Amino acid sequence: MQLVSTIDRKLLQTFWFDKVIWISSSAAIVLASTISALAVFGMSSPQTWLTLAISGSSHFLANFLLKKNRPLAIYIFFFGSYITLNFLAPHIPHENGLVYVYPLLITTAVITIRKKKNMVEAMVACAASFVLYISFDVSSLFGNLTEFSPGLNYTLSTLCIGLSVVHVLLFSRKWKIRETLVSKRYEKLSAFVRFVNESPLPLLRVDELGEVLLMNASARNLLRNKEGDGVRFPAGMSRATMDALQENRTIEFDTKINGHHIHFNLTPNQKEQYVNIYGEDITSLQEANDRLYEMNNAINLSADGVAVVSHDGKLEYVNRSMAHILGYASTDVLQEKDWKDLFSATWFDNFNETIAPLLRWEHVWRGESISVKSDGSWLHSYLTLTRIPGHKTICYLRDNTKTKEFQEKLIKAKNKAEEATKAKSEFLATMSHEIRTPMNGVLGMAALMTSTTLDETQKEYVDTIVQSGENLMTIINEILDFSKIEAGKMELDQQKVSSKRLVGNVMKLASHRASVRNNTMTSKIGPDVPRFFLADRGRITQVLNNLLSNAIKFTKSGRVDLIMEAEPTDIEREFKITFKICDTGIGIAKEKIDYLFNPFTQADSSTTRKFGGTGLGLAICKSLAKLMG
Repeated sequence: MQLVSTIDRKLLQTFWFDKVIWISSSAAIVLASTISALAVFGMSSPQTWLTLAISGSSHFLANFLLKKNRPLAIYIFFFGSYITLNFLAPHIPHENGLVYVYPLLITTAVITIRKKKNMVEAMVACAASFVLYISFDVSSLFGNLTEFSPGLNYTLSTLCIGLSVVHVLLFSRKWKIRETLVSKRYEKLSAFVRFVNESPLPLLRVDELGEVLLMNASARNLLRNKEGDGVRFPAGMSRATMDALQENRTIEFDTKINGHHIHFNLTPNQKEQYVNIYGEDITSLQEANDRLYEMNNAINLSADGVAVVSHDGKLEYVNRSMAHILGYASTDVLQEKDWKDLFSATWFDNFNETIAPLLRWEHVWRGESISVKSDGSWLHSYLTLTRIPGHKTICYLRDNTKTKEFQEKLIKAKNKAEEATKAKSEFLATMSHEIRTPMNGVLGMAALMTSTTLDETQKEYVDTIVQSGENLMTIINEILDFSKIEAGKMELDQQKVSSKRLVGNVMKLASHRASVRNNTMTSKIGPDVPRFFLADRGRITQVLNNLLSNAIKFTKSGRVDLIMEAEPTDIEREFKITFKICDTGIGIAKEKIDYLFNPFTQADSSTTRKFGGTGLGLAICKSLAKLMG
């Protein structure tokens, strides 16, 4: 930024010359006035000494004030000169009278300068008055120089005054320029000092002895000694300062002060033997670097391989696990490859055709992949791709070989189990049929025997055979049903069922067993139950008979209730039918309820010994209920 104009700057370059001219002019005027006074009044005249005193004191005062840049100096200069001339003028013969006009013209020019501040106008006025005076006094100017001519001396004195006027005007202008320049430079320097002092960065200057020469507020607050007002440098900085000066090189120095990480730059000035120290609080940067380091370690220690892929398929970053999974000795070797080199050609072609277009719209894709190891072998892997800003992709790769092998083993085991279950079901179905045929014959013959004449003992034996045979047939039927359910071959026979008849038949079948154990049986059909509905009547009867049989078996001299309810669904003319069997029997512990519906399981093993049963009944009921919805 240019503080002053080019002309003013050139004027300032001649400041020393103006000072010489000013002092010389003042001395010449005083000398000329003294010589003129001596010539006119003589050595012993008081007027001579008064002229010398006025001229000398006025010019001395003018020089002093001029150094202080006081505009009054110009007035005093001309006032002294004018008074001197007035003392001399009555004794000098000048018929043209310009001895009075010339000082007035000079004074007018100076007043014009001070009021209008027009340098050109003032200089023209001074020059015009000087030329006018010279034109009327040429004879005096070229008179006999060897004689003490009052006219000549007066002319020389006036000439010096005229020349001095021009220099006074220029000098005054230059002084104003310098004052303006100094003021602007001071403002600029003050602004710079405020800028440095208000800077959040610590800035200081240290000499070769370690003494602080300059320091801003941030440095003072950072390095302030807690025990006093002094400055305490961190450990190692003084040595670094000396090294910077001795080796004449910039040294960077990191330290920790009051919990803050500070980075110092020490720049030496060997010529003047000081070091400029620039500090910067890098705590946030250091914490970010620490977090980045921790994250990088976490990624490297991760069991999954991680890679960052650029938009053109280059591997910008890979962690150690990625190199280990693919069989590479280091990440550097792997990072030289393209992303497509990590996978089989077939899988990658399929990826470009089907998966890559999806990544343009979806930020995450997960699926299985076939990777290629360093030895060329294939590796079953699980791949996750995540799109990030900058058209980059993060690739997470997990070795899926063991999982794949385990899945294959599970599939084989499942197939074997299904084959075994199928064989078991076929065996049970066959055996049930084979056992049922002769058992039907036994039961038939036992029924025939009851029609013959038998004594009480024989009749008791026959009843035992019939009861045992029926129990065995029940077990066989349960095993056959359970085998069909496991094999998925159980089919439902949907038909129109009467609600009233269904409940009546079930109650009729169970009433005999209830009366034997002295139980009272009741049934109730809710008002919302439809008269008819579609269902497998045989399977519903089977489930209800099983549940009622259990209720009767575990209740003695009590009560067993069968309740049928219906609840409309969101679908028109469709109901959810619920059957409830309630009894006053021995009950079931809450912790045993979850085990009741498992095959071959009862709430208490003692019940098997006391009441009998295979433990298949409730499991079959649960499966049939699920099958019927």
